Amino acid sequence: MTRSQLVFGVLLIAVGVLLLFDRAGTVDAWAVFETGWPAILILAGAAQVLTRPRNLLGGAVLAGLGVALFAWTLGYVTSLAVLWPLLLIALGIWLMASRTPVTARIEGLEASDTDIVAVFDNRIVQRTGPFAGGSVTAVFGDVRLDLRHASLDQAGARLQVTTVFGDLDLEVPDGWRVAVSGPELLGDVNLRAAHDPPDDAPVLQLRVVTIFGDVDIHPVPVATAAT
Repeated sequence: MTRSQLVFGVLLIAVGVLLLFDRAGTVDAWAVFETGWPAILILAGAAQVLTRPRNLLGGAVLAGLGVALFAWTLGYVTSLAVLWPLLLIALGIWLMASRTPVTARIEGLEASDTDIVAVFDNRIVQRTGPFAGGSVTAVFGDVRLDLRHASLDQAGARLQVTTVFGDLDLEVPDGWRVAVSGPELLGDVNLRAAHDPPDDAPVLQLRVVTIFGDVDIHPVPVATAAT
């Protein structure tokens, strides 16, 4: 189960139960939402910790922000002014704890030939033949992009990846070099296997923006990819 599935599934169940009680006249759904909306942040933070324990700090910061906002909606904190310094401190700690991304420069790329969008959806896409880059966007959705049977010329390719409460599972031949740059905002980018191609290997540059999302990169041995 991915984080987006966990968060969105629990959220739908909670909203459905709340509306049932509202129809029964037991509770006022709108009043509960006005007070309890920070629980969404707490849920997202808990899902971050459960599904990606290596990014424990990001999940803890998100859940802590939700708890602080909960205290405000419940009246225990009368002003949001005190929350902003705490948020800045938390963001500073997160930035210092985040790992430095690997960057690379590629010039003279051809036009993009891949454009994948998954919004509240799961997409599985397999590409064969020459690959010239493109973009992948996952918003509360998951994408599996299989490039095992694709090829790169020496100019390489650039792939723009955006995940918002979504995940990308990317499979590439192990003969490619993979360079990653971009901010990981309470998300994670993982290169799953030992990956040491020759220096003159073509480069796939991933420009990644993750907001509560994950990008998993799986280099596959050429012999396996060809089968």
